[in-house]
Amino acid sequence: MSFAAGESIRRGGVEHLYTAFLTYSEPSDFFFLQARNNLELGGFKAKGSDDCSKHSGSVPCNKYNQGVLGISKDVALVHFAGIYTGIGLGAYIKSKSRDDMRVNSAFTFGEKAFLGWNFGAFSTEAYIRH
Repeated sequence: MSFAAGESIRRGGVEHLYTAFLTYSEPSDFFFLQARNNLELGGFKAKGSDDCSKHSGSVPCNKYNQGVLGISKDVALVHFAGIYTGIGLGAYIKSKSRDDMRVNSAFTFGEKAFLGWNFGAFSTEAYIRH
């Protein structure tokens, strides 16, 4: 079980659009590589009245407030002395789908790249996801 939180980063810097996810994971493998299957529940929440970048102008960040439920698989590609790095791919159902959303669908896919450190029964990770 893990909890993750973050902030949206765009080309011009950070936005006041935040994310939080609760993830349940089970160990697995992927072509002899260490992996994990994940069930993720989370959401996006805007704070303030800033605009979020979009390819055709500006949109208030609070238009992107939504919940997300999905499944994903993370694969550790390199594992050395407790430090590991890998990638992940997931499929998600969103609570919103409108023309003014970044992705106009109730379903979306996401990718993730991560760097982690394993110490005993615990680990910590830094990641970027899209």
